[in-house]
Amino acid sequence: MPEKQIMLTKKQSEQVKKQLEQPVGLYEEDNRWDFLQVTVKLDTGRKYQGDMREELEIDPSQINQELQEQPAKFAWWATIHSLSQARVDDLKRRMDLREAELSKEFREAAIEDGTKLTEKSIEHAITRDLEYQEMAQALVNAKRDAGIFQVARDAFKQRADAMVTLSTNLRHQLDVDLAQKTEAYEKAARERGRR
Repeated sequence: MPEKQIMLTKKQSEQVKKQLEQPVGLYEEDNRWDFLQVTVKLDTGRKYQGDMREELEIDPSQINQELQEQPAKFAWWATIHSLSQARVDDLKRRMDLREAELSKEFREAAIEDGTKLTEKSIEHAITRDLEYQEMAQALVNAKRDAGIFQVARDAFKQRADAMVTLSTNLRHQLDVDLAQKTEAYEKAARERGRR
């Protein structure tokens, strides 16, 4: 039995075009493969540019400043991850709604025509729908974005651990240096006392 195809009206086609012109990702990239350089576009329209590599670097000579800035950096990237995951969830919900709408349309059209549709034929017809395909691609992109931001969030957790270790090592080195200087000073004082 041939599958039922739904033709879009001119108005529906224009609506789909309009939706396709709107940005669908949480962030835009200058280069899709360079995930370390990101531009985050929030719903408010504001854009923030960031370089994860630079953000993750630790300057040992500025360890106190780095420790002070760490919570804000972690909060920023964790928030971006949360927003990107919300985008994934929203796209899934929108796809489910579109799937339900299409399924209903196909079933109603089949009843009117007196044709019988299988679940498989309905699934195939849904996946051929242009709007559904665009949503599916947007979902793939959103999942990729969420994965990248999860990696960033996790990297900032590791950055915090690394800074604690680094600051402990630096403190230990200062203690050793101080002990050596104190010992040298005391030795020099003893030598002066013998003269």
